[in-house]
Amino acid sequence: MQAQDFDVDSIYYKVVNGTNVEVTFNPNHYKGEITIPAQVIYKGIIYTVNSIGPAAFAICDSLTYINIPNSVISIGQIAFMNCNNLKSVTIPNSVAEIGYSAFSGCNGLTSVTISTSVTKIMETTFFDCSNLKSVTIPNSVTAIRHYAFSGCSSLESVVIPDSVNFIGDGAFSRCDSLTSIVIPNSLTKIMPEVFSLCTRLKSVTCLSSFPPHLYDHSVFSGVKVENCTLYVPTDSKKLYEANEGWKNFIISNIVEK
Repeated sequence: MQAQDFDVDSIYYKVVNGTNVEVTFNPNHYKGEITIPAQVIYKGIIYTVNSIGPAAFAICDSLTYINIPNSVISIGQIAFMNCNNLKSVTIPNSVAEIGYSAFSGCNGLTSVTISTSVTKIMETTFFDCSNLKSVTIPNSVTAIRHYAFSGCSSLESVVIPDSVNFIGDGAFSRCDSLTSIVIPNSLTKIMPEVFSLCTRLKSVTCLSSFPPHLYDHSVFSGVKVENCTLYVPTDSKKLYEANEGWKNFIISNIVEK
């Protein structure tokens, strides 16, 4: 059977290979609560739903809930972009890949749980999700790419797990409700504008005894470092005070713990 679209119960699919299908765009737009089945029968053939295609749910303003089955292993780029009434998302552990901008502009999204088989949070995945208050980043994630959470203006705190060894440009920029961050041992370099314009940042905890390299002064641009406490490991305060990037924090605000 050649790759082609078909629909069952108002969900549209494309055959990608063999009996595997991906959910595709609905020309009438998806509305309300949607439960994606793990399998679907079409013309007597049983297909496994193993992906959500690019832009499948993009700009579906009336989508309020999505149930993603454990059969899905990938979510395509801009899959849920600008779904403004989608409130929460649980990404099952079967998902290993999330495309760039998959949830960007989902202004109604308040919480996200990312699955433990995801290793990278791609560019602009949650860009401008202005009501996102909490996000759980699992230990499987090794990279948070450029502007992944930029503009998440309701996000209040972030714990970056020890597995992360790369955070891209502006990943948490313009998160102006962010008050605390924890930077793990595994992160040795912080790229430009990662925490820029996080204007309410009050607490930065670095778990590494040796200061991570700050790419340039834009990493904390717009942050009032004089009002922010930098917590560092015991016996490492002098290293942070002497570091070209980190010494911008007022010395009295660098505290060993």
